[in-house]
Amino acid sequence: MDDLVLVVSELVTNAVLHGKTPPGRQVEVTLDHKAGRVRVEVRDTGDGIPRRRPGVPLAVAGRGLEIAECDHKKPKTGPP
Repeated sequence: MDDLVLVVSELVTNAVLHGKTPPGRQVEVTLDHKAGRVRVEVRDTGDGIPRRRPGVPLAVAGRGLEIAECDHKKPKTGPP
Protein backbone atom coordinates (compact mmCIF):
# COMPACT_ATOMS: atom_id res chain seq x y z
CA MET A 1 0.00 0.00 0.00
CA ASP A 2 2.89 2.40 0.75
CA ASP A 3 4.18 1.90 -2.80
CA LEU A 4 0.78 2.81 -4.24
CA VAL A 5 0.57 5.95 -2.10
CA LEU A 6 4.07 6.99 -3.23
CA VAL A 7 3.27 6.49 -6.94
CA VAL A 8 -0.06 8.34 -6.73
CA SER A 9 1.61 11.18 -4.80
CA GLU A 10 4.38 11.51 -7.40
CA LEU A 11 1.98 11.48 -10.34
CA VAL A 12 -0.43 13.99 -8.78
CA THR A 13 2.48 16.26 -7.82
CA ASN A 14 3.74 16.14 -11.42
CA ALA A 15 0.27 17.00 -12.74
CA VAL A 16 -0.08 19.95 -10.36
CA LEU A 17 3.44 21.31 -10.90
CA HIS A 18 3.88 20.66 -14.62
CA GLY A 19 0.36 20.24 -16.03
CA LYS A 20 -0.26 23.97 -16.17
CA THR A 21 -3.71 23.47 -14.68
CA PRO A 22 -5.30 26.92 -14.43
CA PRO A 23 -6.95 28.10 -11.18
CA GLY A 24 -10.39 26.61 -10.74
CA ARG A 25 -9.55 23.49 -12.79
CA GLN A 26 -8.92 20.08 -11.32
CA VAL A 27 -6.49 17.21 -11.55
CA GLU A 28 -8.43 13.95 -11.95
CA VAL A 29 -7.25 10.72 -10.27
CA THR A 30 -8.79 7.34 -11.08
CA LEU A 31 -7.94 4.12 -9.25
CA ASP A 32 -9.24 0.85 -10.65
CA HIS A 33 -8.72 -2.41 -8.74
CA LYS A 34 -9.23 -5.68 -10.61
CA ALA A 35 -7.76 -9.16 -10.25
CA GLY A 36 -5.24 -8.12 -7.61
CA ARG A 37 -3.90 -5.19 -9.65
CA VAL A 38 -4.42 -1.47 -9.32
CA ARG A 39 -4.49 0.85 -12.32
CA VAL A 40 -3.72 4.51 -11.58
CA GLU A 41 -4.65 7.29 -14.01
CA VAL A 42 -3.86 10.94 -13.36
CA ARG A 43 -5.17 13.58 -15.77
CA ASP A 44 -4.60 17.31 -15.93
CA THR A 45 -5.71 19.94 -18.42
CA GLY A 46 -2.25 20.56 -19.83
CA ASP A 47 -1.53 19.67 -23.44
CA GLY A 48 2.00 18.40 -22.83
CA ILE A 49 3.20 14.81 -22.59
CA PRO A 50 5.10 13.65 -19.48
CA ARG A 51 8.83 13.27 -20.15
CA ARG A 52 11.54 11.83 -17.97
CA ARG A 53 14.45 14.13 -17.27
CA PRO A 54 18.05 12.93 -17.49
CA GLY A 55 19.10 11.56 -14.12
CA VAL A 56 21.20 13.75 -11.85
CA PRO A 57 22.49 11.70 -8.90
CA LEU A 58 22.20 14.37 -6.17
CA ALA A 59 19.11 16.19 -7.49
CA VAL A 60 16.24 16.60 -5.03
CA ALA A 61 13.58 16.57 -7.79
CA GLY A 62 12.96 15.03 -11.19
CA ARG A 63 12.42 11.40 -10.23
CA GLY A 64 8.60 11.15 -10.16
CA LEU A 65 8.15 9.31 -13.46
CA GLU A 66 11.16 7.11 -12.74
CA ILE A 67 9.67 6.12 -9.38
CA ALA A 68 6.30 5.36 -10.98
CA GLU A 69 7.88 3.30 -13.78
CA CYS A 70 10.15 1.30 -11.45
CA ASP A 71 7.53 0.62 -8.83
CA HIS A 72 4.91 -0.83 -11.13
CA LYS A 73 7.38 -3.44 -12.37
CA LYS A 74 8.17 -4.81 -8.92
CA PRO A 75 6.49 -8.15 -8.26
CA LYS A 76 3.95 -7.96 -5.46
CA THR A 77 3.47 -10.90 -3.12
CA GLY A 78 1.69 -11.49 0.15
CA PRO A 79 -1.58 -10.18 1.53
CA PRO A 80 -2.85 -6.76 0.44
